[in-house]
Amino acid sequence: MIGRFCRADAHGLPRITGRPHLALLVCMSFLLCLTFALPAAARSDRPYHIAMVLPHSEGNIERAFEEYFAKRDTPLRTTLVTYSGRSSDQPALISKLRRLAPDLIYTSDTATTLAVAGPLNADRERYIADIPIVFTSVSDPIAAGLVTDLQRPARKLTGIIPVAPMSTQLDTIAAYRHFGKLGYLYGPSAQSLAVRDRLRDSGRRRGFNLVDRAVALDRNGAIDVAALAAQVRSLKQEGVDFLYLGPETFITSSLQKAVAQAALAVGLPTYSALESAVHDNGALFGVFSPDSNVGRFAALKAMRLLTRSVPAGNEPIESLEHFSIVINMQTAQRLQLYPPLLLLDAAQVLGGPP
Repeated sequence: MIGRFCRADAHGLPRITGRPHLALLVCMSFLLCLTFALPAAARSDRPYHIAMVLPHSEGNIERAFEEYFAKRDTPLRTTLVTYSGRSSDQPALISKLRRLAPDLIYTSDTATTLAVAGPLNADRERYIADIPIVFTSVSDPIAAGLVTDLQRPARKLTGIIPVAPMSTQLDTIAAYRHFGKLGYLYGPSAQSLAVRDRLRDSGRRRGFNLVDRAVALDRNGAIDVAALAAQVRSLKQEGVDFLYLGPETFITSSLQKAVAQAALAVGLPTYSALESAVHDNGALFGVFSPDSNVGRFAALKAMRLLTRSVPAGNEPIESLEHFSIVINMQTAQRLQLYPPLLLLDAAQVLGGPP
């Protein structure tokens, strides 16, 4: 585990202080907030029922979420509801959630959260508006149209922004190795486009070129996995130094593995904004809030809503204040691209020392 200190900026997001490249890499832990006492009121003998709507099977974040309740001896019953991501399946998803009538709904990424909650001021009949919703992996709730104010969502919706500030991510990449070209594959969502625009703006200010491509889609509007290898190879041929895996496009393990393996095959190092891509699917490195912290913080928010210690519309949407650098040393060895020693001092290394 690593640690440095940061301060909040005017928006309440972490601003890392200290020496360039290294002091900015990680922030002070937010874990103290997880020890806050929760009221004993509003507990019944029956377990709380939470419907977990996911585009994939349960992962580390969901396990940490459930463990938070178990460690507090709080009875919990969860129902996994898998959502395909296809808009044609959204009405059936809403019908199923209404039949389940859970105490709270857990969602993960932006697309799934929008399918359940809908944009702000959307038709209440088409979405869930009367059951509290907690999300764990929405990188930009305002750009997604979910809320206009993170501190006061003004609807039964709250959650976690698990992504490090863009400046922190880019400084982390530069600390690994200087780059002049950054590759980015983005999906059709507004959030992926927003990331692309921020990267373009950062490139103009920082002096690097962004080589971006829209991912190929199949006839159902899903990412065409078979076309990923050719798109990654094209980026390599254009001389990009790193491939940036954003927080919105490659959300499932299979997609992360497909793009990371395609990059490895052509010797292109990958930076990921999501922990699972580095831990489980072969991306080289990343800086992010650990999945266990995301799950526990989301569970804390869920508990506040379930115990009614905070009105549903007043529970803020928050970023975590602690970020970890994780380096996949097996990938580094395959690429023959080892991190500098100063970066290793501040990182969690997977696969043993170089």
